Amino acid sequence: MTYTRILALLACAMLAAACSRNEQPASPAQPVADRVDLDQYVVQNDNSGDGPVANKATRESLLKELDAAVAQLEKAATLHDAFQVAEAIEDLGTSIAPELIERVKKLPELPRIAGWRAVWTLGSINNNGWDAGVDGLLAIVTGEGSVENRVAAAEVLGAVASTRHEEKLRKALNEQVFTPEVKVQLAVALWRSAKDTAATKTLREMLASDNDSFRIQAALALGEINQLTADAKPILEMVASEPTLRGRTAQRALDYERAIKRFEAAIESKLPGQEKVEKIDTRLLDSVQKMIQERYIYPDAISGRKLLYAAASGMLDGLDPYTCLLEDSQLRDAGEIRRFAVPTLGIMLGSARLDPKREVRLTRVLSVRPGSPAAMAGIRPGDRIYRVLRGVTEQQIHQLRIDSSGLPDEDKPFQTLPLDEAISQFHGALGTTVGLNIMRDGWLLSRWVHVTHTEQNPEAVQHEALPGGLGMIHVAELTAASPARVKEALAALKEGGAKAVILDLRNCAGGSIEAATQVAGLFLPKGTLVTFSSGRSEEVAPTTKYVTSHDAPDTELPLVVLINGGTADAGEVLAGALREHKRAKTAGARSFGRAIVQELIPLRAAELEEDGKQAALLLTVARYRGPVSELAWYDRGVEVDTELKPRMFESWIYDAFEELGEKSVLGTYLNKLMAGTDKEALKQLARGDGHKTEGYPGFDEMYAQAAETKLSREDVRFLLRQELRRRLIAEGVEIPQVDLQEDTVFVGAVKEAAKAAGIDLSEIPEYRMISK
Repeated sequence: MTYTRILALLACAMLAAACSRNEQPASPAQPVADRVDLDQYVVQNDNSGDGPVANKATRESLLKELDAAVAQLEKAATLHDAFQVAEAIEDLGTSIAPELIERVKKLPELPRIAGWRAVWTLGSINNNGWDAGVDGLLAIVTGEGSVENRVAAAEVLGAVASTRHEEKLRKALNEQVFTPEVKVQLAVALWRSAKDTAATKTLREMLASDNDSFRIQAALALGEINQLTADAKPILEMVASEPTLRGRTAQRALDYERAIKRFEAAIESKLPGQEKVEKIDTRLLDSVQKMIQERYIYPDAISGRKLLYAAASGMLDGLDPYTCLLEDSQLRDAGEIRRFAVPTLGIMLGSARLDPKREVRLTRVLSVRPGSPAAMAGIRPGDRIYRVLRGVTEQQIHQLRIDSSGLPDEDKPFQTLPLDEAISQFHGALGTTVGLNIMRDGWLLSRWVHVTHTEQNPEAVQHEALPGGLGMIHVAELTAASPARVKEALAALKEGGAKAVILDLRNCAGGSIEAATQVAGLFLPKGTLVTFSSGRSEEVAPTTKYVTSHDAPDTELPLVVLINGGTADAGEVLAGALREHKRAKTAGARSFGRAIVQELIPLRAAELEEDGKQAALLLTVARYRGPVSELAWYDRGVEVDTELKPRMFESWIYDAFEELGEKSVLGTYLNKLMAGTDKEALKQLARGDGHKTEGYPGFDEMYAQAAETKLSREDVRFLLRQELRRRLIAEGVEIPQVDLQEDTVFVGAVKEAAKAAGIDLSEIPEYRMISK
């Protein structure tokens, strides 16, 4: 196959993907247990009895929520209503998947479709949810229910099934389903999930039916999966002029075929007035391939597939860091890789320039989810990761801190890996551990940390009323449920008399642009442009505009948007829109700058088909731009009106904090403090201790035991208060989620919000310590 033909096929695949995007379900976000945007470390709680009790209570609460949601799902009269309830169920997290499977089995047929979709969304390697969801939907398709429900179940199958389910779907299509409407949709599902030619064969056979309705359905389906044939085209041309949904669908299929032909002509430089595309002589590649296969010393290293991947990867080298080739094993984690995230660690990676004036890039931590294992280990946005070791123990990490010279050399240093390979280094089952060597700007030495894969907590939005008529809404991730949660939070704060609101988008990365647009619509007039995406051409990536649609937005309430280097993607689109329309002031630090549009494009090659392998191209096709400036946010980010810097710790202080935890110095002291101190006094310390140690009885004696760590009294006081706050929150004691003493960045946002609302902080007791 010539190089030109390869490019043509790739281009066709790109356009097909642009016309039919298949987004992976967004991963839910962690809650904010103690929202301090500082270098923080939590000492291990010595009261080992608290964990199981708290876990049991949380589990019981989740199951109660599940039962209530399933009861509501059972009453759904339409698929639209059922899927809305199913989205709320998905927010409960993967831990409830086994119970959900049993409850879905008992639902009526219509809500059962949405229920099985939720089971699939919450699927994982451990809970068998993926296969259970597909099997449940397939049972509806092959059952004896209403045709409408069976067609709907088949349509959902097309979105969730994969090549591992190919045999089941093919058997159902050929042996179990005979109703034409259902057969058409099942054929579409089979093609979408596995590109199985049995699907197109079935549809082409139906083109010869005596029933005009069946023939039209088959032709429309072939057009839908971009496999329009010569015998289907006349049928579509016949119905394309109808002022109906099927007429519009037929017209789109015909338009797509014409676009493909035009694109092929563009590839061959045959369009009128088009600049000639540079021809690439592939004889050099052919010669290199021949010499390698004939003479290279290790013949097992030069299979056609390996050379193919090496050549394809070389073509991508030098493009943007988020464009990559995903091999067969990576496609299982494609949803995480395309966000370059490891949800079970609460970490997301990005690539940033070492210096704005240079092209040299480094892999950095893009975002850290609050309350996640990465956050607990003190990892922050902007950190550089030098090495990843899977399966290490805490004791091994301690040894590495003393001496890491015994580690074997890496085949490829972590910083030289493409982002897709870099993120794959972190993957592991729940409970497994990862050791990371991290470096932060301003540190003298790097630091080894130890993190464990844990279940995600689905809470993505939290809010809190602050003293003096201020309110806080924190958005950890912009999921499908986030706009409704933000709307509820805003209403609750306004009902409580809020005079200004801080929208905290720190570490809000990933998520959907649609959700960002809906949240922006709560604060901007209806019909306001939030962002638009633009690519290289309208054929490949048409310009898409995102406009607000809320009928009753709040356009007057003073608003401060808090962002940092961990704000990216949908989060920075939201912040940028509110800033450019002058609806809000931004505070904190410039956002990361990764608002891009990517397509996951399946690839085909003879070498792959022989091995039964798969491959896909994750290709950047467009960038999101500011609604007013029209500048791309990529590599630029959203600027802040007020720059706020968090407190910094040196790397060795983290190790000293951990040493205190291992020796139970703080743990033992806190046990005595909480047992012998009035609860109100403890709450007051948690609210603010004025950076003084007098409120902690016996602090001097405890500090004498901690002095050998070389920590200052202020360092120990800081850590002590953070652990006290964590324990009180775990016990359900009502104290502010935000730390108005230590979280210097949030304190700066409070001052900006108060200024905008005309509030004098010095007159409010809770703010006296920060109003000076």
